[in-house]
Amino acid sequence: MLLEALHLVKEQGGDEKLMLGKLYGQEKNLTTSAIARMNLFLHGAEDFHIERGDTLRQPAFYSGDSLATFDCVIANPPFSLDR
Repeated sequence: MLLEALHLVKEQGGDEKLMLGKLYGQEKNLTTSAIARMNLFLHGAEDFHIERGDTLRQPAFYSGDSLATFDCVIANPPFSLDR
């Protein structure tokens, strides 16, 4: 998903380099998070932050003592999440 976001910025005439250091992702599954990191790296993305963990129960990104905020969020919600 993050790689497609980079492609969309480029297709729309934007400078994808403006996104350097600003790509963040969190994935619960170890294999999927590793694939995401490898995929971004192999496609030339630099300075991204992919963490493993449950985004809803244990968010990984903080700014000081508060949750980090972002200008744009893309998500694939866990529709099968048990309550």
